[in-house]
Amino acid sequence: ESAVLYIYYGAGTSRTAVSSALNTVGASIYSLGYDINYPTIAFGFGFKGVSGSAVAPTLPTKTASLPAGSSTSSAVWQTYAPPVLGDSTIYQALFKYQKDKQWIGEIKRYDLDSTGAITASAPLTAQSKLLARAAVSGSYSSGGRSIWTVGYDPACMSSALPLDNSYNNLTITNSTKLESLLYNCPATSNAVATQDLVNFVRGLNSSWEESATTTAVRSSVLGDTYHSEMVMVGVPNAPWSSDVATFGKSEAYYRYLYNYPSFISANSTRRSQLYVGANDGMIHAFDADLNERWAFIPPSVMPLLRNEVGTKGLNAGSGTSNSIFSVDGPITVKDVYFYGQGVWKTVLMGGLGWGGNSYYALDITNPDAPQHLFTVNNDTTNQLINYWDASGKKSSFAYSAGCTSFDYSKLGGAWSRPVIMLLPYIEGSTSLRWVAAFGGGFAGGASATGTTATSAYGSYVYVLELEPDTTKSTASCGATGSSVVTSTGGHVLTAAAVASDSTSNIPNGVTADLTVITGDGTSSANYYGGLAYFTDLQGKLWKLNLSKSSLSDSNAGLFTLYESFLDQATLANDRLAYNQLGSTIVSGTSATGASVNRLFNYFGSGDMIRLQRRVSTINNRIFGVMDSDFPATNLSKTNQTVSTFTNIDPAANPANTQQCTVNNSWYGDVYAMTGVSAAADYQKIVGRAAVYNKYVYFSAYQPEALSCPLYGTSRLIEVTDSCGVGSGGALIGSGLATAPVVDSRGNIYVGMSNLSPSTSLPSGRDNLAKLNSSNLASTGRVKYKSWREKKVY
Repeated sequence: ESAVLYIYYGAGTSRTAVSSALNTVGASIYSLGYDINYPTIAFGFGFKGVSGSAVAPTLPTKTASLPAGSSTSSAVWQTYAPPVLGDSTIYQALFKYQKDKQWIGEIKRYDLDSTGAITASAPLTAQSKLLARAAVSGSYSSGGRSIWTVGYDPACMSSALPLDNSYNNLTITNSTKLESLLYNCPATSNAVATQDLVNFVRGLNSSWEESATTTAVRSSVLGDTYHSEMVMVGVPNAPWSSDVATFGKSEAYYRYLYNYPSFISANSTRRSQLYVGANDGMIHAFDADLNERWAFIPPSVMPLLRNEVGTKGLNAGSGTSNSIFSVDGPITVKDVYFYGQGVWKTVLMGGLGWGGNSYYALDITNPDAPQHLFTVNNDTTNQLINYWDASGKKSSFAYSAGCTSFDYSKLGGAWSRPVIMLLPYIEGSTSLRWVAAFGGGFAGGASATGTTATSAYGSYVYVLELEPDTTKSTASCGATGSSVVTSTGGHVLTAAAVASDSTSNIPNGVTADLTVITGDGTSSANYYGGLAYFTDLQGKLWKLNLSKSSLSDSNAGLFTLYESFLDQATLANDRLAYNQLGSTIVSGTSATGASVNRLFNYFGSGDMIRLQRRVSTINNRIFGVMDSDFPATNLSKTNQTVSTFTNIDPAANPANTQQCTVNNSWYGDVYAMTGVSAAADYQKIVGRAAVYNKYVYFSAYQPEALSCPLYGTSRLIEVTDSCGVGSGGALIGSGLATAPVVDSRGNIYVGMSNLSPSTSLPSGRDNLAKLNSSNLASTGRVKYKSWREKKVY
């Protein structure tokens, strides 16, 4: 439960005066007194508390963010990011909680058979291989770990941190320069602390938190992957086409024009690599066999690493450390053409998620020779923007109304996965440019409620250009002297304000990934660029124009926002919208009998921060919202509510006679879709919706029926894409489900976390559940196998 507690204290000329002041604000008097040395002054202390009142959702401490909190078993594996499918394999990121120590991270690779079933063979594990490498101080090529970063702060450094082709510069040899980066140009040097921290980050027991020598390797050598999702990158394989009549406005035709086939040929033997963020401060690059090839620390993360420092022990096992959020956010990868250099590059861009207000970008074209492109960070505490160029040179400048190209002052927690796309934008000699678009992120109580978002952060959508631009420098934002840098990518094209709902008491923000509909995804999209759809934390669904019908059109029509729908979310009903939409084109017949293709966006609601909250007012829902104007850029149906939608609750349609049509948006209450009593609901949708072959899937979570729940149950909801009948709520089992992942056969994989001790899944292996789509069953229902019998729902 949330509670507000106010503490009042002060002084006056008499006890009566102090009592009156406390009574005026409604505070209960706790104590009144005076100092014998100052008898004419009275002191008072009082409390005012309102249990269970609505307060802004804020991020809990890391341990408290776990559903079971500090009661989480250190023997139980946790998994919160969805699994990732490889070539006849599936990868899963897991971790174990440890009190006052670094949490233990792990990546597992399971083999799949020809049907998609998880085989009985032992999984490959990253931790077992990394433990051996952490014992060697050298780089990957010499048997150790290649851990690298970039950095040059002109305020206290005469030159940049060196980096050679070993990609291993987080070393004791470089500790003097690293100290400047780790401690933000400290006034007094502490070489011992810096060296201990460098060794700790590399995986050694330098804090003496484990019963071994300080030079031994910790069991937590790989940090926990909590919210960051893995991305597998292999040979370039984006589609290209020379068919101008069909694909002339698509990215596929652009790739043909700029000789993308040659890029494919030049990288035809590129090694597959798995990229994943972890809360040890690094984004890790593993090969397909889970050997860590290198790990990168974004420059914005370097100062965060010292927060891992606890109490150094006096003997083995007596020390402590702090497990923190750092590289905890989303990752995206795409092949991008850089005009200035005339080359294609594979660009990786990631955010810190719960770790902070920062994004970073890398060139990973050569998996053995990555290059830093840029990093941005919004320091809301000091109201500073920090920008690091490709070399790692840092430029810092205060918020300024005149700053446009580097205005990240509206960036909140970097939860939203960047969408890299080709934007029709006229500037200089080009009319198409590669950009990244993402939500402004999480801001909690710092974000606006009941007003437009112009004074807040988080309630924005950012669009930034990836290619360097020598005409834009940080001098335009107030940077001076040696701290001025020229853009090496990442300068802002727009930060579009997302208005708040005046009837909602939820602090707004955009944590969801944008879904961008382009001509590469559907032939209906006959435009350059794309149309972006997303939800904000107040449950509103938005349409953002990132398209043009002609490249000669002005930029004036870009970045226009339309509010399509609001789910009337409040802190009481819990209907926050954190996650990416699932989207698809649904074919059908219009009201006049004509054949039509309608774009539908699907999402579910639920507070992802307070997962175990149980109050009677919770009423989460799933939605299928139609854009009847697509592919037009405008929106005729705005500010919709469910009052005009079809209710697909079974109780509202007991005989299944009320079928949805392609012309109608729809909604369903989660409790009704899962067969749970409304009075005992408390369910929320966790993760994005998955769309597969005319079916849509949602993972729902229900905390256990205790006043302070530690565990819970997950179910899978299945509906047809035009809101027809699905499976209801197929029980996945005890635990907290991830978002579902569907393969080309219709197999559904769900990671399961927070399993109570001695609990196993009814299907799958370990923390990985496997179900089947209705597309594989003539009954039209979800199937799963239990250890007792086969059940059909």
